[in-house]
Amino acid sequence: MKKSLSVVLSATVALSMFSSVAFGKTSADFTDLKELDAATQAKFDAMISAGIFDGVSDTTFGLKEEMNRAQFAKVA
Repeated sequence: MKKSLSVVLSATVALSMFSSVAFGKTSADFTDLKELDAATQAKFDAMISAGIFDGVSDTTFGLKEEMNRAQFAKVA
Protein backbone atom coordinates (compact mmCIF):
# COMPACT_ATOMS: atom_id res chain seq x y z
CA MET A 1 0.00 0.00 0.00
CA LYS A 2 2.76 2.46 0.92
CA LYS A 3 4.69 1.70 -2.25
CA SER A 4 1.68 2.23 -4.53
CA LEU A 5 0.79 5.43 -2.72
CA SER A 6 4.32 6.78 -3.14
CA VAL A 7 4.24 5.89 -6.86
CA VAL A 8 0.94 7.71 -7.30
CA LEU A 9 2.19 10.76 -5.40
CA SER A 10 5.44 10.83 -7.37
CA ALA A 11 3.57 10.64 -10.65
CA THR A 12 1.23 13.41 -9.55
CA VAL A 13 4.12 15.70 -8.65
CA ALA A 14 5.92 14.95 -11.92
CA LEU A 15 2.82 15.62 -14.03
CA SER A 16 1.99 18.82 -12.16
CA MET A 17 5.44 20.18 -13.00
CA PHE A 18 4.76 19.79 -16.72
CA SER A 19 1.12 20.84 -16.74
CA SER A 20 1.97 24.51 -17.17
CA VAL A 21 4.00 23.67 -20.26
CA ALA A 22 1.38 21.35 -21.75
CA PHE A 23 -1.52 23.69 -21.12
CA GLY A 24 0.39 26.95 -21.32
CA LYS A 25 -0.74 30.20 -22.83
CA THR A 26 0.18 31.55 -26.23
CA SER A 27 0.07 34.99 -27.79
CA ALA A 28 -3.40 34.16 -29.13
CA ASP A 29 -4.74 34.15 -25.56
CA PHE A 30 -3.90 37.83 -25.05
CA THR A 31 -6.13 40.45 -26.66
CA ASP A 32 -3.38 43.04 -27.01
CA LEU A 33 -1.03 40.68 -28.90
CA LYS A 34 -3.51 39.69 -31.61
CA GLU A 35 -2.73 42.79 -33.68
CA LEU A 36 0.96 41.83 -34.08
CA ASP A 37 2.33 40.14 -37.20
CA ALA A 38 2.91 36.37 -37.20
CA ALA A 39 6.70 36.57 -36.83
CA THR A 40 6.45 38.79 -33.75
CA GLN A 41 3.73 36.56 -32.27
CA ALA A 42 6.02 33.56 -32.73
CA LYS A 43 8.75 35.36 -30.78
CA PHE A 44 6.30 36.15 -27.98
CA ASP A 45 5.11 32.52 -28.00
CA ALA A 46 8.70 31.35 -27.49
CA MET A 47 9.20 33.72 -24.55
CA ILE A 48 5.83 32.83 -23.01
CA SER A 49 6.46 29.08 -23.27
CA ALA A 50 9.94 29.53 -21.76
CA GLY A 51 8.34 31.24 -18.76
CA ILE A 52 10.07 34.57 -19.36
CA PHE A 53 6.82 36.53 -19.78
CA ASP A 54 3.43 35.84 -18.19
CA GLY A 55 1.20 38.78 -18.99
CA VAL A 56 -0.50 41.06 -16.52
CA SER A 57 -3.79 39.12 -16.48
CA ASP A 58 -5.37 36.09 -18.13
CA THR A 59 -6.42 38.07 -21.21
CA THR A 60 -4.05 41.07 -21.24
CA PHE A 61 -0.33 40.84 -21.88
CA GLY A 62 0.40 44.48 -21.03
CA LEU A 63 2.43 45.25 -24.12
CA LYS A 64 2.09 49.03 -23.75
CA GLU A 65 2.61 49.09 -19.97
CA GLU A 66 5.92 49.87 -18.30
CA MET A 67 7.95 46.92 -17.01
CA ASN A 68 8.33 46.85 -13.24
CA ARG A 69 11.46 45.82 -11.34
CA ALA A 70 10.34 42.22 -10.73
CA GLN A 71 9.51 41.70 -14.41
CA PHE A 72 12.88 43.09 -15.45
CA ALA A 73 14.71 40.84 -12.99
CA LYS A 74 12.90 37.80 -14.38
CA VAL A 75 13.84 38.70 -17.96
CA ALA A 76 17.44 39.53 -17.07
